[in-house]
Amino acid sequence: MPGVGVGDIRQRVPVVLVPAGLVAAATLATRVLTLIAVDLLGLAAGVYCALVLRELWTGASPSWNGLWQTTVDWLGFLALVTVLVFAQARLYAPRDQRPGFPRIASSVVLVGLLALAFALGTDFEFHTYGIVPTSIVLTTIFIGLLRLAHGTALAALEHHLGIRRRIVLTGMPSGIEPLLRALSGAAARDRYRIVATVPAVRPEGHLPDVLGANSVDEVIVAEAGLDEEALRGVVDAALRYPVKVRIAPATTKLLAQRAQILPGHVTPLIEVRAPVFAGFDWVVKRTFDLGTSLLILLLGLPLWLAIAAAVKLTSPGPVLYRDRRVGLHEREFEMLKFRTMADDAPRRRAGLLSANEAGGALFKIRDDPRITNVGRVLRRLSLDEIPQLLNVLRGEMSLVGPRPLPVSDYAKLAPSERRRSLVLPGVTGLWQISGRADLGVEELIALDFYYVERWSIWFDALILLKTIPAVIRGRGAY
Repeated sequence: MPGVGVGDIRQRVPVVLVPAGLVAAATLATRVLTLIAVDLLGLAAGVYCALVLRELWTGASPSWNGLWQTTVDWLGFLALVTVLVFAQARLYAPRDQRPGFPRIASSVVLVGLLALAFALGTDFEFHTYGIVPTSIVLTTIFIGLLRLAHGTALAALEHHLGIRRRIVLTGMPSGIEPLLRALSGAAARDRYRIVATVPAVRPEGHLPDVLGANSVDEVIVAEAGLDEEALRGVVDAALRYPVKVRIAPATTKLLAQRAQILPGHVTPLIEVRAPVFAGFDWVVKRTFDLGTSLLILLLGLPLWLAIAAAVKLTSPGPVLYRDRRVGLHEREFEMLKFRTMADDAPRRRAGLLSANEAGGALFKIRDDPRITNVGRVLRRLSLDEIPQLLNVLRGEMSLVGPRPLPVSDYAKLAPSERRRSLVLPGVTGLWQISGRADLGVEELIALDFYYVERWSIWFDALILLKTIPAVIRGRGAY
């Protein structure tokens, strides 16, 4: 199978255990904690000043210590809600992906409404309801100003220390030249250092060599002059390395359609994110996989032993069937299943190719003569898949993910379709609840990428729950 780049972003070990991952994790923690401190400082200042203004408005003499104590009493609850709301609004994302002041304002309004609902629900006695809008306005102003000061100070520090993002420009020469001009200004030179340019008709042929030999933070692809196949080749090659990939769209495309442009750059850029699970997402997904797999194996142990006995006693051969599949990094692994076919099934496959009912890279026969009687029941209920939980524990599979294909079937996929190997294959997935064997290759690939783009731990849980009725109905099971 094709190899992958050194330092590939598709790590099977936790990102925090990789040297480069330690630095990334420390940087992430520092950025998030600093922004949280800035936000909480603005929150405390906003609430306190709102309380002071209320006292002055009513003509009372402010009790500075008493007002501060009131602020502190509410600060724990407000701080928790603020951090959660801001995180949901991506206000702790990297600087070039972070929304601006309008998102801050809308998030503070949401925090204020939640606080008001909580106060009303707990019968909190308001002296005046005007404290809520006043706190929202002042908190928004303070957080906005403090974040602006934080960003300015950070930019000045990076400039003083000479910290710049190391980038590689790639694409057709006619597309790279405008990028070079855009990045030659003083503002751009303070932020970027061009490590190399890779101009060629097919840039992906040289890009892996450049990325493997240099420390690079970002690859910027000039779309102008590249056809769709060449552009896809460049992106696929770059995504095999721990770099950000951004596309500088052709001017005609910018004029012809709306595009989501990253703010804060000297030239319009569209970020292409790899369909991978890394960092905190990886930790959450892996923890969910391990905990759920162990629970299923332990609770169902008597049933699994009974199935093993039935397989062994009703047909000659081993209990477990080991099949070479392609997984993460396009690496082969032995996928485990309860054996559902006669022991000589692999040798009989060649004679059944003409009866294949699936298209493209898949091989399926509805009434496969090689399947045993016990095997038909196991397949009907998908119980033959249970040993794959051992693959999950070994880090070769995930509970939810793309369907793992046999080596021979995977070799028939187009290069663009092989991007499914950017994530761990799954015991179940959208393919399982959407038709299973009734689906064609193109539909499987589309479902794979739909899943990765919209992944969340709740999405995984929902797919697992929907797998149960899909298995009971037996749709596409053969």
